[in-house]
Amino acid sequence: MATFTVLGLSHWQIFRIFLLEGLILLIIGIILGMPIAFYLSKLFFMSFDTELFRFPVMIYFDRLYESAIIMLVFFAISYAVVLRFIYKTVWQELLNVRE
Repeated sequence: MATFTVLGLSHWQIFRIFLLEGLILLIIGIILGMPIAFYLSKLFFMSFDTELFRFPVMIYFDRLYESAIIMLVFFAISYAVVLRFIYKTVWQELLNVRE
């Protein structure tokens, strides 16, 4: 982050770089994670499928939406902390090298 400051970027521009990177990773994680989690849970419950026990896989899509919204909320909270860190840090002191 100090390098971005030296290059002349403002605090908001630095935050936008990290925000876009995080959003891209979050969206990819949600898109890939939901189907993978469904099939892994299906595989897990199929391993318990015997004559004594049967565990049907019942995943409700409204629960998937709720989990995606919870992920977005935690993402917003974590990036609020990042924004606070960017604005509170004195970058000039970090860049001075003491020998």
